[in-house]
Amino acid sequence: MSKTVLIDEEIQYRIKCASTAFRRLRHCTFNEKGLTISTTTSIVAMIIRAQLRWASHICRMQDSRLPKQLFFSQLSAGQRKRYKDTPKANMKKCGINTDAWEELDSDRTTWKAICNQGIRDYEQNHLHNETEKHHKWKEHLGAPPPDSNYTCDICGCICRSRIGLLSHLRTHFLQ
Repeated sequence: MSKTVLIDEEIQYRIKCASTAFRRLRHCTFNEKGLTISTTTSIVAMIIRAQLRWASHICRMQDSRLPKQLFFSQLSAGQRKRYKDTPKANMKKCGINTDAWEELDSDRTTWKAICNQGIRDYEQNHLHNETEKHHKWKEHLGAPPPDSNYTCDICGCICRSRIGLLSHLRTHFLQ
């Protein structure tokens, strides 16, 4: 029993350290470098673009090639999801027809144009959705309830709870 307690404490400690490290990373990355939601959206879009182009490349390979066999294969037992299901999910995000993509990718220039247009659409939709979600979150934070009396002595920010104030005070010391 004492071993499990020690393991639980160790896990709690590691989670705390990781949380602190990610908080510092977020502060350094987003606040100091000026990265925004659109920057992260562009990174995701670049990954999706590379994945779609690679899937097209595999589709044009000969059937005897191992990458193509793995791409279209399915496990005999257990998990039913194939690798090609992930690019198909990304095609749906980009608005690309998943039923006819294997025929569309035979012409490289057409496929490249379709992918680029889909990625542009994805970036616009994703940025719009993330911005909207961010605004809703900001509105939700809004003004604290009237019975809240936890005020930051440094900046005057009003927090809803004592633990919220303590968490807020840590941000002043990270700067």
